[in-house]
Amino acid sequence: MADSSSAPIKDAPAPFNKAAANIILRSVDSVDFRVREGILAEASSVFEDMFSLPPLPGLNASRKRTERDDQEYRDDVPVIPVSETAPTLDNLLRFEKPKMKSATEICDALEASKKYMMEQAEKSIKEQFVEQVEREPLVLYAISACHNWTDEMKIAAKASLGVPLPVGTWVKEMELMGAMAYMRLQVYHQACAAAAAAAVVRLTGDGLLHCPSIVNDSSVWFTCALHYDIPETRSNPFHRVDDGLTGKRPHKKFWIGATSKQVFACLWIVQFLQELRGEVQNRPRGATVSNSALTFRYTTEGTRDCSEPSCSARVSGDIRALRDLLVVAVDTAVSRVQLEVTAA
Repeated sequence: MADSSSAPIKDAPAPFNKAAANIILRSVDSVDFRVREGILAEASSVFEDMFSLPPLPGLNASRKRTERDDQEYRDDVPVIPVSETAPTLDNLLRFEKPKMKSATEICDALEASKKYMMEQAEKSIKEQFVEQVEREPLVLYAISACHNWTDEMKIAAKASLGVPLPVGTWVKEMELMGAMAYMRLQVYHQACAAAAAAAVVRLTGDGLLHCPSIVNDSSVWFTCALHYDIPETRSNPFHRVDDGLTGKRPHKKFWIGATSKQVFACLWIVQFLQELRGEVQNRPRGATVSNSALTFRYTTEGTRDCSEPSCSARVSGDIRALRDLLVVAVDTAVSRVQLEVTAA
């Protein structure tokens, strides 16, 4: 990082280069930002308190510089050194929404806004944090953990559910993050994965599957005429009987709804649920369900599986309705899981 005591002084770009300013903020990399004391005090309670103290030489525009004045000046304007870099200071001082491109840039600006208690700037920067978090959730989680920003850690952890997180997942920003914060993220991800998977389909104690989100048995995979109603056994859970004449299809018995009603369903919808369960275990959130290619694949599979026109015509609508139910079910289940954070 540049040493402001030795690096040549540069002027910040507009609008921070106007001669009418009565305060200069000098960044750690030796860039001077000319600002108006009144505007700065209005935006930051820290600077407001500073300016309300008995004035140091130069901090009052009406006070003249004297020979014994230790305050640094430039063009007769008092200079206040700060520890932020020029890009961070530029983002912080733009009272309209600054345009930031990276997670690090956003977090540097957020740290400064918190330091100087600039509420409006902090609000604007947090909005960009939320926008960026889908693109760089692990980076933003790591930086937030380093600063012990518990709210931002929770936002980033939730966004991280959109990416697989096997043990050993690493980004360079994690070098500065404590092991406990990493462990808590892993525990959170695993708990969300378990909750999401159970919301789609789970294995019951009797060896059957249970889909709690399906609350009625009127979907095409339950009512298709090409089923055999033959009692299922543990040794033969899938009925693969096909006499070659009637075209009967494999089907499986499983539980549905909170009341655990037993039903028989086409094998392909059971396979759809099992594969979807695997996907949400890797990326445990509703968007995984809504964006899954499995919906199209099993719509095609189900339509081809049933030769009855009255059934095949219903497959697309029924599977989309099931998908929408599962989106809500997964998001609801995951929302009950909380990231464990501890403020310092």
